[in-house]
Amino acid sequence: MKPVIDYSLYLVTDRHYLKGRDFYTCLEDALKGGITLVQLREKTADEAEFLTIGHKVLALAICTRCLF
Repeated sequence: MKPVIDYSLYLVTDRHYLKGRDFYTCLEDALKGGITLVQLREKTADEAEFLTIGHKVLALAICTRCLF
């Protein structure tokens, strides 16, 4: 049986659209607001930076039981 995924509030990240606001603060606010799924999209990050961001996003998502 396939797991049921709740796509009701799906966030795709992109720091470009934050206009100087802190990425992690905005993500925490979105998680508190009830997003159900996060997709990390960082086209300008190199591999090391992407992994660093990904680990932090994963930690935040786990705390709120949000799928990442």
